Parts: sequence; C-alpha cells; structure tokens
Amino acid sequence: MTPAYALQRHETLILGGLGTLWALGIAAALGQKDLMVLGLLAGLPAVALGIAFLLRVLSGNRLASLALFTFSLIMLTAVFRVRDYDDKSIDFQILLKLGSWALLIGVMLARIRTHFAVYLTGSAGRWMMLYAWMAVTASWSPAPVPNTVAVISLMIFHLFSVYMVSFNSERSVILCVVYSALFLCLASIAVYYANPNLGRMLEWINGAHVPGDRMRGITGSPNSIGGVAALGVMMVVLYWREFGRRTRYICAFSVLVFFAAIFLSQSRSPIAAVMVILACNAFFRPGRGALAIAGGVLGIASLIAILPFIDSILGLLSRSGSAEEILTFTGRSEIWAVVIDLWTQKPIHGWGYGAMLYILPTYPGLFEAAAHAHNLYLEVLVGGGVIGFLLLMLAICSTLYWGFRIGDRRALALVFFILLRGITEAAPFSGVAGFTFLALTLGVAIISHKQTLQRHARMGFSVTPRANEPVPLPPA
Repeated sequence: MTPAYALQRHETLILGGLGTLWALGIAAALGQKDLMVLGLLAGLPAVALGIAFLLRVLSGNRLASLALFTFSLIMLTAVFRVRDYDDKSIDFQILLKLGSWALLIGVMLARIRTHFAVYLTGSAGRWMMLYAWMAVTASWSPAPVPNTVAVISLMIFHLFSVYMVSFNSERSVILCVVYSALFLCLASIAVYYANPNLGRMLEWINGAHVPGDRMRGITGSPNSIGGVAALGVMMVVLYWREFGRRTRYICAFSVLVFFAAIFLSQSRSPIAAVMVILACNAFFRPGRGALAIAGGVLGIASLIAILPFIDSILGLLSRSGSAEEILTFTGRSEIWAVVIDLWTQKPIHGWGYGAMLYILPTYPGLFEAAAHAHNLYLEVLVGGGVIGFLLLMLAICSTLYWGFRIGDRRALALVFFILLRGITEAAPFSGVAGFTFLALTLGVAIISHKQTLQRHARMGFSVTPRANEPVPLPPA
C-alpha cells in the first residue's frame, strides 16, 4: 500500500466517522426539538468545508488559490447596500470585506518564506515604495484610520497579484478575472431591473433622489461597473489565443454580457481606453511598422476632416446633447482647477491619501459627487505632493521600461488601460482598491515576474518557469 493511498484511506475513514456523528447529532436534536443545537449542527458542514478549503490554499493547492482569488474579487467589489459618502460606520458588508482582506493576508504570510523576494524586487518593488508613502500621508489626512486601511488594501491587492502570477499560470489568473467580471456584470444587470434603487444611479430631481437610467449594479457606481466590463473585454481579446475551445464559448458569451453592461452604465472612458489599447496592440506588433504608420496617418487625416463638424459630433456623443459636456470632460475641468489650487497650498507632502473624499464634496462651487480628483495623476499629486508624484512616475517608468524590454505587449496593455483611464478617473488611488486595479497589479506582476526570470538566467541560476510560460532571454 502506497503512503498516498494509505493517507487517502485514513481521510475517508475519519470523514465517514465524523459524518456519522453529525447525522446522529441532527437526529437527536430533531428528537429533542432543540432548534439552537439543530442550527449549530446544520452549519457545521459549511464550517468544515471552509476550514478544509483554507488548508488546501495554505498548503499550496493551485486550484484552491485560484478559487480564493475569484471569490475575493467578487466579495471585495460587490456592494449590497447604499449609504452616504461620509458614512464610515462598520456594518456587515464592511466586515465581509475585512474578512476577505484577512484571508488574502493570511495566504501571503503563509508563503512569505518563499515569496518575500518576489514581493519586493523588480518593478513590483517600485510600486511598493509608492504605496508606503501613501500610507505615511494617510496619517495627516482628514480620516487617518479609513484611509490607512484603504492604502493597505492597495498593498494587499498588489502583493497578492504578484503571488498569484508567480505561483499559477498567467492564463489561469486571467480567467479568474474574466469569470469574476462575468458574475459581477450578470448580477448588476439583474439588479438593474429587479431593484432600481440599488442597481441604478440616483439622480437629484425635484428635491429628491430618484433612480436614473445609468446602471451601477452591485459595484456602487456606473464608472465602476463600466470599468469591470471594459477590463473583461480587454482581457478576453488579449488572451483569446490562450483559451481552449470550451473556454472560448464562455468568453464569447462573456463579451456579450460585458458590452451590455457598458451600454447600460453609459460609461465612455473605460471603453475608449480599451479601444485605443487594442488598436495599438494590433498595429504595433513586430513586422507591422508600415501598417502602424498608415493607421496613424489615416487617423490624423480623419481628425482634420471632422474638425468643421466637431461641435455636432461632440453633441451626439454627450448625454445632454451639448458639446460643452465633452469639452469640459463632464464638468471634470472645474474639479481639476480646484484640485490644482489645493495642491499649491501643500505642494511637497500633499493633503494625505484619500483627503479629497472629505474636502471636495463640501468645497464651495462643487457638488457632492466630486468625491475625488477625477484624474489619477492629480489625485496622487494633491494627496501625496511632489514626493508622491515622483514616486508614481518612477514606478510607471520602471514598469514601462521593463515591459518594452521584455516585449510583453499584453502586460503593457493592462498597465496602459489604467494609465489612459486615469486621465478622467482617479481610481485606483482614490480610496479602497477596486476591481479595475487588477489591470495595473497584474500587468506589473507579469512584467516583474519575467524580469526576475531574466535576472536569474543572467546569474546562471536554475529557473523552472510555470507551465507553458517560456523564459524570455535578455537581448544579446
């Protein structure tokens, strides 16, 4: 009898014995009509399964780690109730999210011995420097505790993405994100029709908040669900060739759901960023230099041709029918002017991470929805000052340099998604880490992982890459 078979046999006997005792306990509780004991016994299997699942994750089971990753993405993104911007009380949803963060921290700490260097080296280490400074600035923000927790969430998302990419195949991790996005979009569409107060953006009409037409679903805002759907579309397109036949059927259905979510959310900036990135990714492949030049010339010529009709075109693209809505980025230019003025008051160290959430909504001339700078770069500048902005530029430049040197177009596309979307959105650096933050963390993690493999190869170390992951050799 082999040791593995003997262990499996012993586990079966133990589980059979425990199952028998549980059934006897249920029968006894039913006989005594003790509802409290019956409820506790009924919940024991779920607790046992949860403990067994966590043990699988901590022992290094890859399938269990992917399942935990998917579950955590959904739990950390979903919003099950509506409350005011300034309401920071602890409720069941906050506890659920804190529990999910705790699970991720526990897994990373369990693997800290083997992954410590992976967490802090390469391009990933440059981003940790930025997050460390954000944590420092949170101490002088208007709400130090919530903002510090928000920065810690950024760190956890970042480190767990690095862990997942170094531990699992790139394809498996991407599929987890696609499946999570599919669940969130399907649930959001269902809530949009079934519960308008939760699933739709509230508009201020005649002195009251009433559900509008834009879908926010179970993510809290139209831009959030739009970003989730846009990221899902981009990942499916970028990794389509990596998927098997059955997986492609699911991904094709997912794309339809993603576009439906984008249409209902009326979110334009995420899908615009995706279109630009996918076009560049197609044109700038090796051997397509002439096609890229032709595409660029055609784009410039088209732009010149439509200039006389620009007001009419912008009016059609806007929600209100006015070109001014597009030219002012739907009122963002007013917010940017205020943010720059605030930065000049504390230019070196800034107001603290997340400070705009408490300052802008009550600033004279602005409105309640102006909860952040609506620009990633201005958000970092006003929150972390010049120091934070320079650290951001260092992290971006390091990531782009190694991404182009390694030649990983897909990872670069994920990073550029956040950089382009950051022109009109402050996420992911406006609060707690959100779903679209994965575009940055996974892109950085993939580049950093391959950067580490290159360094080990140059040093003559024996490197065993993940399945189906070729090691890129450094240029001669």
